[in-house]
Amino acid sequence: MSEQYIRYASTDGLDSNDGTTPARAKRTISNASSSLPQVDGHGVGAVLANPGRYIEVITPIPIGNSYCLKGSGNGNNGATRIILGPGRNTPLFNVVNPASQNHGLQMEDFILDGNKSAQSTTNVAPLLRLAGGYNCQLTNLGFTASSNFAWEVPGGYMTIKADNLAGSKCGDDKKGGFLNCTNTQSGGMFSLDVAQIDECGLIPIVIQYVGDNGGPHFKFTQMKFENQTNPLMHQSIIQFRPRATGVGHNIYITVNDLFAYNSRATTGQHETVISEINNPGRGAFWDLTNIHGSHHYKYGFASAKTGEKSDGPIIQRMITRPPDQNVPLFETNGVRIYDGRVVVYRNNRWENLT
Repeated sequence: MSEQYIRYASTDGLDSNDGTTPARAKRTISNASSSLPQVDGHGVGAVLANPGRYIEVITPIPIGNSYCLKGSGNGNNGATRIILGPGRNTPLFNVVNPASQNHGLQMEDFILDGNKSAQSTTNVAPLLRLAGGYNCQLTNLGFTASSNFAWEVPGGYMTIKADNLAGSKCGDDKKGGFLNCTNTQSGGMFSLDVAQIDECGLIPIVIQYVGDNGGPHFKFTQMKFENQTNPLMHQSIIQFRPRATGVGHNIYITVNDLFAYNSRATTGQHETVISEINNPGRGAFWDLTNIHGSHHYKYGFASAKTGEKSDGPIIQRMITRPPDQNVPLFETNGVRIYDGRVVVYRNNRWENLT
């Protein structure tokens, strides 16, 4: 990458510097990002950040096409920690461009810290809001101390690959968690490989549809979830919520090698590791391998929509699918009743009844 597209950040730097060399590094990530060459109002290029604590008071930091942010590790020692400034109540990073402008986003080797105790409201936005994009990659990131979800994908076409992520103390026993995906478009692929998630909300991962934007494929591999503090957290680990208004497109969810440990679980409140609620919209196709729930989880999988349940909290392999909504459940006198919709014959054609 050409030097004109690189900016440096350091806790020894100054925001009055131009950020073009390590010796002239910026002090904050937001200033380093905004000093990149601009395309459609967003910086294009790479920000390289030294270890240290970066308290960001100009948020959310806008990022767009072909943006790379690289830190120096997400461990407690020698890490690059990007901290939401007191009273900001915004995301740290907000990627809201049309999907066509989010090609090639890369984020690597740092911690996003929501600074929960310093915010003026408990209804804080997620630390990272990523509204779709192609070839987006998140590697070796930590998320902590968010009052809401750590990470939100609120729609758009996407091919997102994330690996080696960690989450801790995001959300509480009423809201938030680690990841919230809503309204992602058809044909997309979301992959999360290797993650350790601790004390992250009522339900750490939520996949839900509000509109009818198609059915992508979500794949989760080698994930461990632990809760040892709040008896109301981690009541389910992954939950799919179909559309509230019926029908919708198919969605595919693959989960391989998931372990859920909950030492504070209570029988009756923590029944299912992976769950699906009974909204009218189309259910998910599930492909589950090596799911292990401990400490009072009753089922590894349960769908309130189809009634399917695993035999106990451990699953070696389980494949489920929603009812075939192209085959009517009942038909008589010009009326066909499907799972989630009614079709009537009138004006010489079949029409959905609204």
